[in-house]
Amino acid sequence: MSPQQLLRETQRAAGDPRLTNWHDTLITAGKEMAQLGEVGSVPDISSQDQVSHLILQVLNSEKQQLKTLEDRNAMLERDVQRFNERKELERQVGLLLSFLFRGSLTVVTLDCALGAYSPIYGIYGS
Repeated sequence: MSPQQLLRETQRAAGDPRLTNWHDTLITAGKEMAQLGEVGSVPDISSQDQVSHLILQVLNSEKQQLKTLEDRNAMLERDVQRFNERKELERQVGLLLSFLFRGSLTVVTLDCALGAYSPIYGIYGS
């Protein structure tokens, strides 16, 4: 496999799906610039406009993708913050429940053991 073929296959396998198209655009623009340089003439305005137009399209596309990713990131950050708040609240509820359960169990157990609480009648003393 030639280095050029290896590059193309690597782009297809690991890169952005548009990477191959961008690469083709760069190759075409490079060939056009090389032809203009060899001729030594004044560059064709329409050719420059096409290249500029393609560059602007790619730039606008990238800006839009950046905005989308930033919006998604902000949404995920809010989700993470809510998740962390929920975990903290669950931890606090667990602690409160364990204190409540331990405290009431201890009081009832001690009172029953001392005979001060009658579980049948729910009154103190005998």
